[in-house]
Amino acid sequence: MKIGAQHVVGQPISDFAVAMELVGPFHGVESAQVEIQLKESLVSDIELRISPLVDEKWQAGRRLFIARNISETQASGKNAR
Repeated sequence: MKIGAQHVVGQPISDFAVAMELVGPFHGVESAQVEIQLKESLVSDIELRISPLVDEKWQAGRRLFIARNISETQASGKNAR
């Protein structure tokens, strides 16, 4: 899952098959923050944040998805135990 930000920012999430596997279970969820463990992948841990985007009348219409690789952080935490 190594895609440069210039190719992702502002694009519909549906354009990225790998990302759809991550966010598919959150269809219809307005906001969330979860950690997801991936099996058989170079990236083993992802933090996914979903936030509503509101218009000038404070009505939610779209959502912002932020996926962050936290594999190294998780690995160092496990090694410290």
